[in-house]
Amino acid sequence: MRSTFVVAALVLSWVALGVLAFVCANLLLRLQRLEARPSDSRAENAGPYGHLAGIQLRDLLPSGLESAAVVLLVSSACRRCHDLVGELDGHAAGVIVAPMDEAMAKAAGAGGLSADSGREIAARLGVRLTPFAIAVDVSGAVIAARPVSSSTNIDDLTVEADRLSTGTRRGSHV
Repeated sequence: MRSTFVVAALVLSWVALGVLAFVCANLLLRLQRLEARPSDSRAENAGPYGHLAGIQLRDLLPSGLESAAVVLLVSSACRRCHDLVGELDGHAAGVIVAPMDEAMAKAAGAGGLSADSGREIAARLGVRLTPFAIAVDVSGAVIAARPVSSSTNIDDLTVEADRLSTGTRRGSHV
């Protein structure tokens, strides 16, 4: 009886070692594939919102962008969004306001995107917080993105977008 228990424990130990070896080999293969994959320098250096780099928004933006722009997602439920729209009114070259609801579309006025476009951009990027700024290049591809709290943050992102879209700055962080 005792020898049966010892044999069972020995077999179970060998099975556990085999499973552990399989798991380790699988993790090693995944790591090698990850290291071998070519990287997009914009996404690699973009910080917590780097996964958004490269997503195409051309179909939702005004046609004929001549330079990089910043799309500002705003919502009527956000007090800071109302303040930012007021600060930017008429002073924001290169900023496209993208309201996420009809009430904010009215507050933002003419010059911005429709509420449908704002909701679609938020859905496509998975953005759930506002105010949120997205820098896009002339082709409509996302080059940087981050939550913002002031018009100065938006100005900084606009400058960064210009630099990133011309390729003169490497290693920037979103």
